[in-house]
Amino acid sequence: MKENTSFDEVPISTKQYNDILDIQQKILNMIASKGATTDILGKLCSLAEELLPNSVASVMLINKSTGLMSVLSAPSIPQVGHDALENLKPGVGGGSCGNAIFHNEAQYVRDTFTDSRWGDLRQIAIDFNLCSCWSMPIRDEKNEAIGTFALSSFEHRSPALFHKKLLETAASIVNIVLKNKDNEKRIKLFSAAAQNASEGMLITDNQNKIVEVNQAFEDIYGYKEAEVIGRNPSIFSSHIHDNEFYKKMWKGINKEHKWSGEITNKKADGSKIIQWMSISALYDEHDGDYNYLAIFSDLTELKKSQAEIVRMAYHDSLTGLYNKTHLEQILKSNEEKTLILLNVNNFSYINTAYGFDAGDKLLIVLSEILENNFDVDTVCRINSDEFALVFNDKVDIKNTTKNIQEYFYSKEIQVDSITLNVSFSYGAVYGNDNLLRNCALALKQAKERGKNNLYILNQDEDCIEHSQRETFIELNNILHTALSEDRVIPFFQGIRDNKTKEIQKF
Repeated sequence: MKENTSFDEVPISTKQYNDILDIQQKILNMIASKGATTDILGKLCSLAEELLPNSVASVMLINKSTGLMSVLSAPSIPQVGHDALENLKPGVGGGSCGNAIFHNEAQYVRDTFTDSRWGDLRQIAIDFNLCSCWSMPIRDEKNEAIGTFALSSFEHRSPALFHKKLLETAASIVNIVLKNKDNEKRIKLFSAAAQNASEGMLITDNQNKIVEVNQAFEDIYGYKEAEVIGRNPSIFSSHIHDNEFYKKMWKGINKEHKWSGEITNKKADGSKIIQWMSISALYDEHDGDYNYLAIFSDLTELKKSQAEIVRMAYHDSLTGLYNKTHLEQILKSNEEKTLILLNVNNFSYINTAYGFDAGDKLLIVLSEILENNFDVDTVCRINSDEFALVFNDKVDIKNTTKNIQEYFYSKEIQVDSITLNVSFSYGAVYGNDNLLRNCALALKQAKERGKNNLYILNQDEDCIEHSQRETFIELNNILHTALSEDRVIPFFQGIRDNKTKEIQKF
């Protein structure tokens, strides 16, 4: 075997510099074209081997979890060679690559058969005729060795300045490729997360033209990506919001670089969609301008559910009228109102005679009649057979009640095949304080006077009588509690018989 003399002081020629630049250009083009990492590293090794005849190039990486090295790329080395170098331990006897990692500096071994740095791998060098091996560490952003780029020759030789430069360049390129691989992995990961997110996403450029959307966007809006790319998001406008709304939105985006809020937009089919949207301004250092990322959640079903909950809380489930809870809410205001309570006469007999289904159908018919006649502001069903009519102003109670009575006198109510005549007992009050309680007192008075009667509460008399009744009930409860808890203390005064002078009673 011919042995070359050292030529490490020979200056690098212009052609050799161009050769290195040519490698850089070809590899960077492959990176820009998003080539596979294995293909890029394989090409790098092949190009380096062309600049050192009778040699093989290899890239080895250290496993962070085990601390051992393995071949990442070596297209000219057979698989048996890869297997021989599997799980190589860095150290003073671990060959050129093991020492490059161990010392974090380049290792140039001219004779692997005798150099102590190959003490642990001597047999591999002999078996594969690796006469010399030059290895350059690949370093991360912390300047720590994470791998090596090596040229192994079938001749005993030392590197020239050109070969050292080639090794440095190749190691640097490998570092770029690996970082690009990590970035691509992260990008793919984020891309996959974005595509599979339940929230819709869209990105616009600095002209507010759509450049990216995710799958959830397509599912929510009903548009395909090709239909919206390059268009302004204003195509989704529902025209519900005024210009002031959008001015405030863009003021927040431009000043704070973010905005979030509830917004109603329009889907592809023209239907409205209520969303919670967050918009962020993303600065692009390359273009020196902003892109905009919008992430939104569809609140339509949530809003429907909330509206249904509110409806159930304030509406009667059978008739759809407002219920007692809503009545109490609107009567809390200090505004004076007229309230009339109507109790269906003999409703329990209707349920008994014709069944509860007939009774329910009758209530539905009555609710429609009361709601659509008599100019009532609010109609409520507050008990099983009791309705409340609320007038926001003072009305002629007697005349209004007369109109209701005449309506039901003149009309028979048809429920399935049953014909019914319906009448009410009426309690009424006008004012702004304790209307429901006072009206209930009036209805009680009306019922006591017989069916189909109206009683209008007399504030001065009825309220005093009710107050006295409440006082009596309160004192009676106090006395009952005292007796049951043995809190009454008796005091006795003896009564003597004047003749016998003895106490006969107390």
